[in-house]
Amino acid sequence: MNETNIREKVREHYASVAEGKTSCCPGANSGCGEENISQKLGYCAQDLASLPEQAEMGLGCGNPISFAKLRPGEVVVDLGSGGGFPGVVLACALAGTSGAMVHLVERNTKKAAFLREAIRVTASPGTVHLAEIGDSVDRIAGKVDCVTARAVAPLHQLIRFTEPLVRGGAKALFLKGQDVEAELTEATKYWNIRPQLHSSRTGGHGWIVELDRIERRNPSATAHGTRA
Repeated sequence: MNETNIREKVREHYASVAEGKTSCCPGANSGCGEENISQKLGYCAQDLASLPEQAEMGLGCGNPISFAKLRPGEVVVDLGSGGGFPGVVLACALAGTSGAMVHLVERNTKKAAFLREAIRVTASPGTVHLAEIGDSVDRIAGKVDCVTARAVAPLHQLIRFTEPLVRGGAKALFLKGQDVEAELTEATKYWNIRPQLHSSRTGGHGWIVELDRIERRNPSATAHGTRA
């Protein structure tokens, strides 16, 4: 099946769910019982109360605000935002909350333009920084509560980029694939970390690496020109 056919199948399934012709999770053992499917994915009753009934189709894959434990007014930095996941998704989820802001860091001009348009169209609290990751982290003023990254760089390099933010109190959430154990092994050669691993709620071999403490194993290495 080619890419076009796959897209058409996905569109057909979503349309069928929206029209009430099929379940969001086909199969007798799908897990869609009496409990609201969105509540299973991490949304509380308060989150769902403001939605029209027709919006509850069970097509979500997890509540980013619940998982990141973000509160209204908190600040997120998303490194290498690319197509907008998870940065734009988090910005949309934080829309309407006072003081919230998502900083989207992207070095590609066209991708940065797309991100700016996505933020504008969704009226979400975000700002796009057209810059290299290593040049931007220190320039973001004020306290940062959470830093995210997906498909940007090996873990040990991401840790180096984000260490100043985590040292300042931010939580790091890095989306990684099936090679996460190898990346953690490499990262621990340079950094003292206590990672928490969360398996993907959408299946496959995805993982989220959560870090709230980062220390360089050899603090003098940077002074002598060695960088992780």
